[in-house]
Amino acid sequence: MKNIIFITCSTILFFACNKDNDIRKENSMTCKINGTSWKTNKPGYYIYNGPNGSTLDISGSINDISSGDLIEILLPSTITTGDLSLSLFPLGRYQKLNIVGVYDTGNNGSTGGQVTIKKHDKTSIEGSFNFSAAKSNNPNDIINITEGNFVIYF
Repeated sequence: MKNIIFITCSTILFFACNKDNDIRKENSMTCKINGTSWKTNKPGYYIYNGPNGSTLDISGSINDISSGDLIEILLPSTITTGDLSLSLFPLGRYQKLNIVGVYDTGNNGSTGGQVTIKKHDKTSIEGSFNFSAAKSNNPNDIINITEGNFVIYF
């Protein structure tokens, strides 16, 4: 009788285990910067109260002293699935380490862009993005961010 109980309990435990919980989910952000493939080694997010209310900042950076990059997508924290234009807010931003000036879709000369939120729930946000942004101290200096994708787990 003890063997039957042991086998029954073992079988239940074996089939009840959820394999998805054993897989570590990792944040990611990729895109092309002026046609060159780019992948962050530090993707993440944070929420803060900014001038436009509660803001969700999805960002990715490469920490390399010679060529550090930062890409940010600033969205309302209440964002739902769908398409949003990037301009003054919501905003797309690119910054290169050790270079004066920030490229963002709110600067004069920018043509803006778009972010598509494919999924947003209590566990993650997933989407795609593209934008053309002018440099803050030179509106004729434009950077093109294309084929952007992100997956961020909370």
